[in-house]
Amino acid sequence: MHQQKPLWNAVADAWFGGDVKRPHRTRVGKIVRDLEDLGATPNELRRRITNYKHLMPKCICSPEAIVKWWPTLDGGHVAGVASRSSASRAEGMHDLRHEETPIPTAKEKRELMRQRNADEPRNIFSLLKDIA
Repeated sequence: MHQQKPLWNAVADAWFGGDVKRPHRTRVGKIVRDLEDLGATPNELRRRITNYKHLMPKCICSPEAIVKWWPTLDGGHVAGVASRSSASRAEGMHDLRHEETPIPTAKEKRELMRQRNADEPRNIFSLLKDIA
């Protein structure tokens, strides 16, 4: 555990049982840097992990997924949602959304990924595909 790095400790607790072994330290370091760039705090990280698990119950909740969907997970606090039935939870989903940032549909998520990938440098294979 890092005494000066509460965000590192939060990531370690959430995904690595509190103890990050040597093979995973580089991965955790990158995740922590990305979260710091997003302005994350340990409490905010825990809140968004909870939101992720309720918004995407069939998806694996990895630290990379939390970083990727960080803006989307900026919903209201959902602490009491876990004890509700799934029907009740579905009815209460509007509690997780801000009016300004609705939760994207699958089609909108694909479009967001296309836009995100368009901003990133392209590899040689995608360039060759465009030429052909």
